[in-house]
Amino acid sequence: MWEKIKEKNLVSEDDEDFISQLNPTVRALLNTQKKSKNSGIRYENDVKQFAVTLHFHSPKAYRFLRSHLSLPHESTLTSWMRNSNCDPGVCTDIISRLAKVRANDCSNSLTDIVIQLDEMSIRKDTPFDASSHRFLGHVDYGLGDVGDSAPLATNALVCLAVGISGGWKIPVGYIFTNKVDGDIMFNYVSRILDSLASQKFRVHGIITDGYSANVNMFRKFGVKEPKTNSSTILTPDDINYSFDYPAQENKVHVIYDVVHMMKLLRNMLASYETIEWLNGQICWKYIVELDRLQRDEGIRAGNKLLKNHIEFEKHKMKVKLATQVLSSSVAKAIDFCRDDLQLPQFAGSESTTEFLRMVDGMFDILNSKNPKQKYFKSPLNIHNFESKQSFLLSVMKRLVTIKYKNKYIIHGQRKRAIVGLVCSIKSILDISKHLLSRLDSPFSYVITYRFSQDLLELLFNKVRGKLGRNNNPNTIEFRNIMKVLWHQNLLKSNSTGNCIVRTTDVNLPGVLFPLERKKKTFIPTVLVDCSLPIDCMERSKFYRNCMAYIAGNVVRNVREKLACSLCFDALHENDEDILQADLKLLIERKNNGGLIFPSQSVFKIIELTDSVIRKFVNRSSNLPPSTKYLDLKIATIVMKNLLQQEHVFPTLKNHINDFDPFNGGSHFCDLIKKVVRHYIKIQLYDIGKGCQNISERHQRSKLILFRNE
Repeated sequence: MWEKIKEKNLVSEDDEDFISQLNPTVRALLNTQKKSKNSGIRYENDVKQFAVTLHFHSPKAYRFLRSHLSLPHESTLTSWMRNSNCDPGVCTDIISRLAKVRANDCSNSLTDIVIQLDEMSIRKDTPFDASSHRFLGHVDYGLGDVGDSAPLATNALVCLAVGISGGWKIPVGYIFTNKVDGDIMFNYVSRILDSLASQKFRVHGIITDGYSANVNMFRKFGVKEPKTNSSTILTPDDINYSFDYPAQENKVHVIYDVVHMMKLLRNMLASYETIEWLNGQICWKYIVELDRLQRDEGIRAGNKLLKNHIEFEKHKMKVKLATQVLSSSVAKAIDFCRDDLQLPQFAGSESTTEFLRMVDGMFDILNSKNPKQKYFKSPLNIHNFESKQSFLLSVMKRLVTIKYKNKYIIHGQRKRAIVGLVCSIKSILDISKHLLSRLDSPFSYVITYRFSQDLLELLFNKVRGKLGRNNNPNTIEFRNIMKVLWHQNLLKSNSTGNCIVRTTDVNLPGVLFPLERKKKTFIPTVLVDCSLPIDCMERSKFYRNCMAYIAGNVVRNVREKLACSLCFDALHENDEDILQADLKLLIERKNNGGLIFPSQSVFKIIELTDSVIRKFVNRSSNLPPSTKYLDLKIATIVMKNLLQQEHVFPTLKNHINDFDPFNGGSHFCDLIKKVVRHYIKIQLYDIGKGCQNISERHQRSKLILFRNE
């Protein structure tokens, strides 16, 4: 490519100024292409980052471009990412990297942060991880080895650090859980707060939804809700919204995600149908009547109300269905029908429309996204803070007075919507006032959308989209996706989630993890008990034929890695190593000309390996063992016992002492190791798949497709 550019006089020898003006990545690609004729290219950092980023967005596009440019192989990209520790727990490497970036930050946009917590459902699975040599899929809090008694994980609890300014966000850790409770949340969040405080980050708030475990977590931090009876009148001042944490200099505020609270408020109104407040009755029926009128007429009166907004039970997770119902556009349409058209079904709806306009204004203030927006949607600044604070205080005073059947809702089962909104309003106002009025680097404005949990939902959207058609990753897949996201520092998502992308994503400068090969480290020797009695009982004819069939697959895969013709021939059936006739029955039945008949020696090795596997793994158990280095221990015991048995591979009698001058290994021992390890890989993968529970997810998705829904 470089030579063609010069031949066409696109870049001459004297045109160095033009080259210097090119993008650094383009210059690096040109230099790499120039050196492509030489073997052993050392890629520059810009080329590494370009290659990993392109492969992150589209592997197909990367393969196409690699056929025209000198780019590293996909396996090389993977090897560059193995050096990073992205296991469950608190990712201290990420926090340390953030601290280094913050130390060089002149805009002061990395110090003031909030953290967001939420769970994402994952597939309940027990895959075998070849990199850690053990079965995974169990609950893991990032505190050490997991025992055999640990249940399988069903969720991943993720913590996302979000800059209040600067537009950046990055996950700082995750754990695998199963029915998370307040104690687990409290311990995990405490570890995160300690890690962030050690690097001088100021955590102003913790953002969660209204799940009971989150409420219990805040209670353990000291944010207790007042215990009262149904006749007690509460005020917003009676609701706690912050706590002191020893490691943090400032108060840590409690923020319940506003959009989740809007959904709870919508659900409460639809369930109760009629609620009361100081200004009269708030009725769901007026919204239903407006939808019926618009559907009968076949036109809408300047709002987005549809059937799904009324019958929302099948779409409870969609935020826009709640915010579009509790909006000023719906209120104006009802006012139009009542006052201008004087339709009798909308008589007495004044209190309802006033409630809708109040909630819509509150949501606009707490969900500002752009510094150039106006009125309620404008961000909080020093000029409009007093007026917006006054409005929000009046909203809180009205919310706590809402009743249902003469009982205050704030004392009932559906109190979370009101308590959560009051707590969030007070927290956001307190944080914003502090940031706008402080003497050291005050904020010009505060975009309240940064206090929304949408940022975490968009991260989950990105995770689900990384596996193509599979949007339900298991523990290994989730860990690998998080590793790629951490290396890329790219969290841009599409709009097919529970929320919609509203702001431009901004990445941290540089990369979070270096792209380099994993350095070799000394692993402590693990003692393996090779004296375990091996169950060499005679297997059934069916079982032995199945093993012989699998042995043919082992031979097919192992021979591709061999360069020695003698070793290649020893794997196949030959005159000196004939497979027993009663072991060929299944292969002969299924053979259409492409199956392989393994040698008797290969079958003996696999038979012994299978017996050792049975000592470690109980196939009838619902859970596989969590033994560390399981595959290596099995291989060690098999090799030890093979040395005590009769000689295998009789055709290699004169080849036993030959060795490979490049790696110094014996051909004979290396051949046995390859056979043993590949059979272990097959069996452990099958064991992990056999232990997983049958999920209804696939069945339900297919039923939906067949019904054209």
